[in-house]
Amino acid sequence: MSSTRTTASLALALALGPVPALAQVEFGPHDVRTVFFIAKSQNRNRVDYALSLDAECRPKGAAPVRPYWRLFEEGGRLEPLARHERRAYGIASQRVRATRGGYVVELRLRALPERPIEVHAVKDSSGRCRAGAITPIRGQRAELHSIFVQLASGLIPRVDSVLVEGRAVTDHRYLRERLTPA
Repeated sequence: MSSTRTTASLALALALGPVPALAQVEFGPHDVRTVFFIAKSQNRNRVDYALSLDAECRPKGAAPVRPYWRLFEEGGRLEPLARHERRAYGIASQRVRATRGGYVVELRLRALPERPIEVHAVKDSSGRCRAGAITPIRGQRAELHSIFVQLASGLIPRVDSVLVEGRAVTDHRYLRERLTPA
């Protein structure tokens, strides 16, 4: 992680956790509800990243990837992110492009802007929409599974480390990369 400001924003949002919101988390019939997620050491709650798709498995709109809370500490209830949480879990940018086999959403998370993520969407042989995320892990293209944030103990919340986990695209080896604040 590169900046102290980003680390401080991430730590604050992580420490505060989800704030009840009036909006609902809703999914369409072809959406992929979890492409990857961010978990943290504080509790079992996590932020999942969903992909909104149409019947042809094309990403819907200019910003089809969206984060939301999956509150396992509260029976698995779903909630949208609060405004202050978007600094830690939000998406800095996303761009949709067509490929030969489907569609790709190129995105960058606000907390990890130096790590590009590609979200691939395809229609499988049964006609269902599928999606997966690709990002560099230890210098290799990898299928992103999760990001785990280890919080340091103390009165002032801060990020101790971030663990990015997935499988290498080439040989499916399990890869882990630990990032530490500068």
